[in-house]
Amino acid sequence: MKKLALLLGLAATLTVAQTAHPARPTPPAAKSASSCVPALQEQMQLDTTNALQLKATSYQQGIVEGAICGAGAMLLIVGVVGAIRKKNQPTSNPQPLSHAASA
Repeated sequence: MKKLALLLGLAATLTVAQTAHPARPTPPAAKSASSCVPALQEQMQLDTTNALQLKATSYQQGIVEGAICGAGAMLLIVGVVGAIRKKNQPTSNPQPLSHAASA
């Protein structure tokens, strides 16, 4: 039942996404192939530069997020281990047992 609900939700999301962003109109025909080559080369170079910058940024972001998660997990583990040790530590001064009064 959950799978059906998830599939229906996914289908609805995809349908909304397609209606929200209509297909791009086709670009007008180029006047000549020789005038397009420099423009395409420039666009390809810009795309390559942007892709490399995005890759570097995402790599750095992944390292930062991983370090934060690792530090949080370490603090959690140290806290749990410390609490367990404190709970299981024997008391240094045991309380004296009360003795029954003799008659």
